[in-house]
Amino acid sequence: MPLTQFAIINAKPSEKDYKLADGAGLHLLVQRNGSKLWRFRYKFCGRENMLTFGPFPATSLSSARTKRDEARALLASGMNPSVKRKLDKIASVTAARTVRRCGSRPPGSHGSERHRRNHHEEEQVDASEALHSDRETTDRRYFGC
Repeated sequence: MPLTQFAIINAKPSEKDYKLADGAGLHLLVQRNGSKLWRFRYKFCGRENMLTFGPFPATSLSSARTKRDEARALLASGMNPSVKRKLDKIASVTAARTVRRCGSRPPGSHGSERHRRNHHEEEQVDASEALHSDRETTDRRYFGC
């Protein structure tokens, strides 16, 4: 039976942590300290894994169900949702580093305009090439069983 908003709000902490199942691998972990966390359990390549979607009420019931459905779609296409999340995080950090590196120096300290333009274009290209080569290696190692 799926969870209801009423059941989640009325879930009180006890001596031990416990789970309230919603279905299709999604459950709410109610901890002793009163916090409530959304988790999704799944199997990939014969191994059990878990994703955390965030705390309740910051992550609503409908939002947790949507995230679960997205993760299940990734599983159906042969991708590990946990590894996909890590790759997305690496990509965003790499993109932020490239932008921060280019904008970290004050204007005029780069030398000539031509040098600045060439230098920054090379940095951005090198970072994106490195990201794609790392992603291909990681894809082979983690997305294939």
